[in-house]
Amino acid sequence: MHLNKIQLICTRTAVGHGANDGIYPPGGLLTIAKAIENKFPELVIKIDDQHHKEIVIDADADLVGIQAASTLCYQNALDLAHVAKEAGKKVVLGGVA
Repeated sequence: MHLNKIQLICTRTAVGHGANDGIYPPGGLLTIAKAIENKFPELVIKIDDQHHKEIVIDADADLVGIQAASTLCYQNALDLAHVAKEAGKKVVLGGVA
């Protein structure tokens, strides 16, 4: 699989609110993006944060990575994964280990 562009998405909670929702940048995704950039500098990496805007799956993205930072984010992460799959994207879904 050849990749040109990756879209990484930080999801917000579907119920309730976390104490710091949207205050800090998505550190996990920034770390992943930097590691990918170091290994594959030709890749375009876009990070979207659902705390700050509604997410649109990027038409040019070859791969969509979705972060579920807690169980409160699972429904939004699953919903976005479904939309991305319906758009024909490869999807990676993950969260806190």
